[in-house]
Amino acid sequence: MKLSRLFANFTLASTITAVSLLGLAVKAQSGDLFGGVINGLSWEGRTQIINTGGWDSDIAVKNGYVYWTKDDNLYGARINGLNWGGNAKVINTGGWINTNIAVENGYVYWIKDDNLYGARINGLNWGGNAKVINTGGWRNSTIAIKNGYIYWVKDDNLYGARINGLNWGGDAKVINTGGWRYSDIAVESGYIYWGKDDNLYGARINGLNWGGDAKVINTGGWRYSTIAVNERYIYLTK
Repeated sequence: MKLSRLFANFTLASTITAVSLLGLAVKAQSGDLFGGVINGLSWEGRTQIINTGGWDSDIAVKNGYVYWTKDDNLYGARINGLNWGGNAKVINTGGWINTNIAVENGYVYWIKDDNLYGARINGLNWGGNAKVINTGGWRNSTIAIKNGYIYWVKDDNLYGARINGLNWGGDAKVINTGGWRYSDIAVESGYIYWGKDDNLYGARINGLNWGGDAKVINTGGWRYSTIAVNERYIYLTK
């Protein structure tokens, strides 16, 4: 999932704090990480800036960890809801290059030169077994993975297929969204979320079938580039 710009200087990790925006006039800066609470297609607010000291590239959030890429390296740290958990580190991938990442069920996935890659990951530790996943010629840009399905965007169209760990499961298809167009995507609990022109959108999705109910989600004016969703928390970058 892009959800994607974190933390360039890890010596600042011990000083990182979350700044609540409730009632405060705080100006968002490029490179900020935001967090909020979302319930299906409803924005529940409690939005705040999670001050990470600077960002780069794509993000993924899973099981209390946030992952991101910078200068072709993979990084990770703990995160607890809307609170930064620290322990940020470079994850030694053995030379594998990561861009546009997604994390699910103990695996990390990424895109490079239109190819899909995957490897095992355990918290902040690289699990190895990295490989190119043979997609049968399907080309991927931004990706999201949930419950055995992989979703990606190409030329403003949404695609999906089955995936099983590091094995391509087939059944790849264009998912008819009724004309909705995408940039970055995230999938969680039967919903797909995407950003377009600084707005957040959402709809229902069931496996490889479009569930409808697509709508603009009113974020109260928050603007962003990339998104990630984990359980009831949504993370945005600016």
